[in-house]
Amino acid sequence: MVAFTHIKLESLEDAIVLDNPSEDLLHDKRGCPAYVSPEILRANTTYSGKGADMWSLGVIFIYNACWKVTREKIEEEQC
Repeated sequence: MVAFTHIKLESLEDAIVLDNPSEDLLHDKRGCPAYVSPEILRANTTYSGKGADMWSLGVIFIYNACWKVTREKIEEEQC
């Protein structure tokens, strides 16, 4: 069984440094379509950058958790 224990940050090309972290309202549309939060998809609105990041991390977490279960089940069936 292969252990997946490391996460690698590819780049910071889309990163934004906030002047005031308590004011994280953004208006630009950034993000991978597979992980983007619903509020980013709405036209002509602002959204919480932190909230959108949490959504994306949640999607990645659920995907990895479910994939791990699926991968383990496949390995059990092959034994």
